[in-house]
Amino acid sequence: MRRYDIVEHIPFTFDMSYDADGEGLWAWEIFWTGSNAEKNNRYFPYTETGLHNMIRAGTFEYIACKEK
Repeated sequence: MRRYDIVEHIPFTFDMSYDADGEGLWAWEIFWTGSNAEKNNRYFPYTETGLHNMIRAGTFEYIACKEK
C-alpha cells in the first residue's frame, strides 16, 4: 500500500496553482490479495476521499493495524 499526491504527478498544460502545504489530492495504491483479486493487475488506486466514502457506506471495512 502506498500513499501519493495525485496533483504532484500531473503534467500541467495550463496555469493552475498548487498548494504544497500538504493539502494535495491524496490517493492510495492498494495491492489486493486473495482468490477473488484480479490476476493480471492487483494494484488499484483510490482517492483518499473515495476510500472514506466506501468505508462510511459499508463497502469497505477499516481494520486498524495492531502494531506500527
